[in-house]
Amino acid sequence: MREFFERFEFYDSELDFFYGLGAALVVLILARLLGWMIRSKKCPGISIPGEQGNLFVTTAAVEDFIIRILADVDDMLIDKVRLQKRGSRYGVVITLRVSAESNVSELRPIIEQRIIQMAESKIGIDSISEVNILLKNFSAKESQINKRHKLAMKDSTKLEDKAIEAEVLPN
Repeated sequence: MREFFERFEFYDSELDFFYGLGAALVVLILARLLGWMIRSKKCPGISIPGEQGNLFVTTAAVEDFIIRILADVDDMLIDKVRLQKRGSRYGVVITLRVSAESNVSELRPIIEQRIIQMAESKIGIDSISEVNILLKNFSAKESQINKRHKLAMKDSTKLEDKAIEAEVLPN
């Protein structure tokens, strides 16, 4: 390393310790940056193997599904849903706002059970092992909650109507 630094004008052999310390810090910072980049990579979705091929459920589909299955839960407003991969298992992080009258300790098990059970029964995802809830605040207005519920239920009804039409109409 000394030979590398001797090529530069600023090199002073009495400061070898500080040059080594600086190089070590640069390597440490680069290693931490690389580790952060690997960890913060967004999960693209969940692949479900089947007999004839795989079903890939995107992160956006999982987010929409969770918002719809929680649409009828009163006193809360879902701000964001994120999917995280942890080895071979997956986790869901839900950011929500609740109204001031909400009892979060009663709401939490309902959310957890519904997500895990419905994801397994409706989509076939049995690899969701944890549901983390981030409570943003207690200031969600009733009108916002009702509007979001109506919108999610309306979308759900449209999907059900399309499925019924597909069954009724011959190909």
